[in-house]
Amino acid sequence: MSINKCGFVAIIGKPNAGKSTLLNRLLTKKVSITTHKAQTTRHKVRAIHNTAHSQIIFYDTPGLETTIKSNLNRHLNNTAQNTALDADVVLFLVTAKTWDHNDAFALRHLADCDKPIILVINKVDYLNKRDEVLPVIDKLKDLHDFAEIIVISALKDRSFTQLEQAIERHIPDGPAIFDEQLSSEHDHPFIISERIREKLINNLHQELPYELTVQVEQIKDEAKIKKISAVIWVHNEGQKRIVIGKKGAMLKKIGTFARQDLERFFETKIHLALWVKVKSAWWDNSDFIEKTRIE
Repeated sequence: MSINKCGFVAIIGKPNAGKSTLLNRLLTKKVSITTHKAQTTRHKVRAIHNTAHSQIIFYDTPGLETTIKSNLNRHLNNTAQNTALDADVVLFLVTAKTWDHNDAFALRHLADCDKPIILVINKVDYLNKRDEVLPVIDKLKDLHDFAEIIVISALKDRSFTQLEQAIERHIPDGPAIFDEQLSSEHDHPFIISERIREKLINNLHQELPYELTVQVEQIKDEAKIKKISAVIWVHNEGQKRIVIGKKGAMLKKIGTFARQDLERFFETKIHLALWVKVKSAWWDNSDFIEKTRIE
């Protein structure tokens, strides 16, 4: 493989547009957590994708939304906006069936971005016929001077060649920045905390959507086993009881799913100890947000 193009690409859009799903499918490896809930990405996830002639460094960003309920929401919006300004190319991801105030809000925050913006219309599998996307394209193409418009189904498509080629046309010439064997730049505490948080979101459903975060306290590598301890922070004692469950059943279930996922990722035995602690309104505490690696 001869890399002669390399650039940073920010995936921007409203919550639940399919940004994390697209990133994971492009890399054919799970890098960003995906759940049935909107706004689960809290971090600027950096992932590395190598094609035959280019290295594309993707940023999966938190979904941009108009509602600001806390310092956390403000932090997430700022992360997405700043990432777009720092990238070489922006993928503006929208869905084929809906355009709403959050889409418009996201696009407004790209107005000052002087980088090529590729409009990516996702979830065309939700349409009855694929050619139903044509009026969607006609409606959106005049909202901005998009560098290109690409139609995809992040969930169903097996090939993203057209999207990759569009990106390659706009990223700078240059050698690879990262080792070509890497798929993610993030460290182990980040990966562990995100995998645990994914299991919490998927198993707690509507009971505890976003009022929790995970902090890895210790990782200890021993012969043939990796020992991990982590704290699940919640807002109040009632939430703590929900996470623990009757006789500890829910926490045990979440711990089992997280351990199995981490064993597949690290390819070694995992001993995972989880603790649940209370910190009232943690999402409004800027110091705590920094401490728990929400960036």
